[in-house]
Amino acid sequence: MSDSVVLYSVGDPSFSTWPSNVLTKLNDLGISAAQITSLTDGEPVIILAKKGAAAGSAKVFPYISISCYIARPFVGLHCHRAILLGQNKVAFDRAG
Repeated sequence: MSDSVVLYSVGDPSFSTWPSNVLTKLNDLGISAAQITSLTDGEPVIILAKKGAAAGSAKVFPYISISCYIARPFVGLHCHRAILLGQNKVAFDRAG
């Protein structure tokens, strides 16, 4: 069983400036370069990844806010994401 990894942005990570060697190394965590380059600079993001997973299999959550909790006994990470819809409306859904 592989280790799970959680990556999250702090501040403005400027995804568009990440060098190709960093994007290539993220493949080891199941994060494809396309998943990173599709993000907008300054956009908050949480990425749920797994060491040794296929590139592109990571779950990327580029949303305004995400709340997560760990079910006990540990059976997984459960998240809910808040998606800004405009005009101060927010929709919530289960991120799995």
